[in-house]
Amino acid sequence: MLSGKMIRSIGLLTIILMFCANISLAQDVNAAYNKKLNEAEKLYFEKDYKAAKIAFQEALELKPDETHPKLRIRDINKLLNDNSAILSQYEEAVKKADALYERKEYRQALEAYKAANDIDPSQTYAADRILELYSLIKKTENTEKSYQSALEKGIQYFEAGKLEEAKKEFETALSLKPGEQFPADKLAEINTLLEKEKQYQKLIEQADEQYVNQDYQGAIKTYQEALTIKPGESYPKTLIGRIEDLIAKREGEEKARQQAYDDAIAKGDAAFDAGSYDVAKTNFESALTFKPDESYPKAKLKEIDSRVAELAAREEQYARALADGEQFYKEKQFTQALAQFKTASELKPDEEYPRSKISELNNLIVARELDEKYNTAISNADQFFAEKKFIQAQKEYQTAANLKPDETYPQTKLTEIETILAGIAETDAAYQSA
Repeated sequence: MLSGKMIRSIGLLTIILMFCANISLAQDVNAAYNKKLNEAEKLYFEKDYKAAKIAFQEALELKPDETHPKLRIRDINKLLNDNSAILSQYEEAVKKADALYERKEYRQALEAYKAANDIDPSQTYAADRILELYSLIKKTENTEKSYQSALEKGIQYFEAGKLEEAKKEFETALSLKPGEQFPADKLAEINTLLEKEKQYQKLIEQADEQYVNQDYQGAIKTYQEALTIKPGESYPKTLIGRIEDLIAKREGEEKARQQAYDDAIAKGDAAFDAGSYDVAKTNFESALTFKPDESYPKAKLKEIDSRVAELAAREEQYARALADGEQFYKEKQFTQALAQFKTASELKPDEEYPRSKISELNNLIVARELDEKYNTAISNADQFFAEKKFIQAQKEYQTAANLKPDETYPQTKLTEIETILAGIAETDAAYQSA
């Protein structure tokens, strides 16, 4: 069981705890009250009386004995009752101002909102609109100023032919006032002109390239096409005139070039036919300087090179044949020498020397063959004579005498044989007679 002292202690602790709880609760109520009261006061000074009244009522519910919220509620009720007629006038004035604002008649709307604000300065709507319109009017004035400036610049650039600059200015103007027709029309006109300019420049570039590449007829045609787009431009007209002068000059030069070419070809052909290959080569090369693409002089030069090479080879063969012929001649190898001189004569038929050597060698060979036959006949005859085969010896000596009629030896031997044969015949006859 608890003692009396302990019971008293518990009771005291309970009382303390309850007191502390009451203090904490009272602090929470005060905090909520003060917060709501501050909120109400703020709305009151902002002249939002209806909202302020509700806030004061909520504060009074927290602390019903407080007099300040009651006094404020009374003042608000008085203000609300007194302002009902003013509020009606204010709302009517705001309505008119709003209509002007919607029609974007900003200066008239500003005056109307000022009138509404004068009726009831406590209302914030008209005051807010006034501030907005001041800013909007200033912005509109700046926009109009910028718009007019862009228009003026655009017109100046357009008249000066600076289409890209003009386009930028009219685009600026249209961005400032999108509904304006004039800058839109000018932009459409400029875009058309720029497209024409683009086509014109493209044709001019093409014509210039043709001109540089000496495609004169093509260039004239393209310049003329550019003039159909911009008839007043002087550049294509100037170039057309220049090209026509060049064509006339070119035709004269071409005629002179053709004549010079023909003359060089004629001289080259004549020299070639005459075998003067150096002269022919000079003329055919000259012809190519006048007409480098012609195939005829190129073919003739190639043929000349072939002929010259052939002649050089023939000359070498001719010299070698002569040298070999001379060597064989010295060695008395006349048949081999004759063959070499015949080769030389075939290589150069007009040369007299190999022909004379051929004639000489033919004579030498014939003489040698005659000597060989003569010597053979004499040798055989002498052999037969020694063997006392006088008939065979007579025959061989006669052959030798026929080969060389001027030689005395075979004639002498023939006479001797005839004497011998006559003696033999007489002896035979005497023998037969005896």
